[in-house]
Amino acid sequence: MACVCVLVYAGLRYTDVVEVDKNRNWQLTPQRMEKLHEDTIKLENAIQYALLASKSQWYPCLSCADTSHIFLKAGEIWKYGYTINSIYTRYTKKELKDFEVQEQFRGSVQQCMLEERKKIANYPLLPENQARALTLRLASPPGNPFNH
Repeated sequence: MACVCVLVYAGLRYTDVVEVDKNRNWQLTPQRMEKLHEDTIKLENAIQYALLASKSQWYPCLSCADTSHIFLKAGEIWKYGYTINSIYTRYTKKELKDFEVQEQFRGSVQQCMLEERKKIANYPLLPENQARALTLRLASPPGNPFNH
């Protein structure tokens, strides 16, 4: 017996986001316009941040070639990132329990992306990375994978 399966998509319909005005022209609904406005503001008010080790201990290492963890001293960089939302909604309290969040730059999402990329690219030269034995030095922060 063959099964006929129907995929139900619970997304927005065209008529959820547009309406007809008094001149019989289609226009965005007030809710859609407000969402666009909010999104635009977020894109212009992004945050570039760093997650720092809150205590000296072993942390997961996404950029280590030969191991899955690295020992970081309190205050050392684990990851650089950017967000258009609050840093504290980007991560859960559980995820942040081992990290101190340091806001480093505010600007447009493009500016924050550029700041993040510069910091990741320059990580190999940071004094905290240079202080490690040569075989333990990293090409990018432990929380940023190699592909940056």
